[in-house]
Amino acid sequence: MKISPRNRGQRFEQMVDLANHTYRLKRIAHVRKTFPESKVQRDKKGTIQKHWFERSGGLDYMGAVDGRFIAFDAKSTRKNYLSVDKVTDDQYTELRRVLDFGGVSFLLVHFELHSETYLLEAEDALRWRNSTERKSIPIEWFRERQTHRIYSRNGIILDYLDPISEELAFKSTKSYTSED
Repeated sequence: MKISPRNRGQRFEQMVDLANHTYRLKRIAHVRKTFPESKVQRDKKGTIQKHWFERSGGLDYMGAVDGRFIAFDAKSTRKNYLSVDKVTDDQYTELRRVLDFGGVSFLLVHFELHSETYLLEAEDALRWRNSTERKSIPIEWFRERQTHRIYSRNGIILDYLDPISEELAFKSTKSYTSED
């Protein structure tokens, strides 16, 4: 059975959702998936005739860690590179805006063929986008930056906050209680 391009990243997003749930339970971060705006068309009686989702144009996830705003998008690829075009112009704009307002923004990139996940900081993503030489980021580039590889640790399936913990002033030594 062939998996449609739309659903390829679904497993990866489920892993990110599980990581976010664990962060919430451990009271480390509060991060939620964003959804596109829902539109409806009604007839004169008020009955819904059509329902559709508008293009979101934003980033997949937003939240807070130790009082800092974070926003990121999750990208999955079945190739040995991430195409710069896989990120929309609106998403690049959002990455930049979050930085401009003092937040932290990034992309989580999952290479399905290798089962490897990396954090790509917004500045690097924007630099690659504006590059005239290449329009894709090879997995080798990510591998050279081992500090940005995402691992499972401390009961978190994708501990994506670890590579940016210093920037967030995140303290993993806190005592956490389970609440949702």
